[in-house]
Amino acid sequence: MMKSVAVIGCTGSIGSQTIDVISRHKDIFDLQLITCNKNLAKAKEMASQLDHVQIGTHDNSQTSLFSQDLLIGDQAIIDWIISKKIRIVVVASSSIGTISLVLSILPYVERLALSSKEVIILAGSLQLIHPEWKEKIVPVDSEHVAIHQLLQYTNQEHIYRVILTASGGPFYSQTPVPDLTNMTPAAALKHPTWQMGKKVTIDSATLANKGIELLEAHYLFGFSPEKLNVVIHPQSMIHAMIQLKNGSVISQMAYPDMRLPIAYALFYPELPSLSYIKPIEMNAFPDCSFIQTQATDIPIISLALECLQGSTLKPLFYMIADELAVEAFLNHKIRFTEVAGFLRFCVIELAKIFSIQNFQVHPAGVPNFISDVMQNTQRMLIQFKKQVE
Repeated sequence: MMKSVAVIGCTGSIGSQTIDVISRHKDIFDLQLITCNKNLAKAKEMASQLDHVQIGTHDNSQTSLFSQDLLIGDQAIIDWIISKKIRIVVVASSSIGTISLVLSILPYVERLALSSKEVIILAGSLQLIHPEWKEKIVPVDSEHVAIHQLLQYTNQEHIYRVILTASGGPFYSQTPVPDLTNMTPAAALKHPTWQMGKKVTIDSATLANKGIELLEAHYLFGFSPEKLNVVIHPQSMIHAMIQLKNGSVISQMAYPDMRLPIAYALFYPELPSLSYIKPIEMNAFPDCSFIQTQATDIPIISLALECLQGSTLKPLFYMIADELAVEAFLNHKIRFTEVAGFLRFCVIELAKIFSIQNFQVHPAGVPNFISDVMQNTQRMLIQFKKQVE
């Protein structure tokens, strides 16, 4: 029986690669819906190359373009997914704004392939996902798919710790790490391996991306902060490792290719042959090196683990503060070495204003709550700058 699929956020990198994977398995997957935010022209162009696919836009302002063939707004998209009994929904958008859609469709779909770190941390820290629904979620990123796959062959009782790998960006991939005091945005944007967007590249340079991935691992798999660790692996061939209590380590290794975690999420629990994924060739395998890190040596990592102590909103504050920290650094408002300090300042101060104990917001009210947190974070940047000057 064909599996019906919807792709939320089709015009970005993850969305377009998801459509590529689905197009290679037309005998298994039936792509019925693609959605976009504002790039409706690209979505329509993509749809023209697909078979009888419905188009939706999350932008309610597109009403002037209304036609019977276009779904406009989240509610219309939600209703369509539920009425058509779509089995697999791939959320390829990183927007926090998709949280209401995710929570609305989750009870009705068989699989939610989720690429949004923001939604995972938001839903986890606000305790918005019913425990029975968590098994429907399969992550779509290299590190967490690696953990998900390793857990299929591992008894959780045997796990000593879970290790995420980090490329290290332009600075932490070096030994010794250079003096970071006067590092400029231009230097931080020079990733040694990949060309990426500015936010992702700066997060890789500060290692905030790994802090955020530690938060994800906690909410996706339930690991305590004591069981989570990070190691620098500049080659980015090993995506995650699990160290067992007997001292042995198992790992997931693959050439970097986002189509692999996408296919994993679509096919799970099956592992079919994927002719378009380059297999590891051990005789041509590059040297693998690891730089052991201690959380206490990297403040932005230690802060992420601290945020997981107890039931608080701190992981959410960490993620939101990082958004502003990257923007502030790129605009020369804070130094590279002040990013971790700013995140810590925000986490502490926001925790004084917002508490999980008195948090009672319907999922539909989450966007307003996030807006309130972000406004407070903006004010904290001014306070932080006064402290460090």
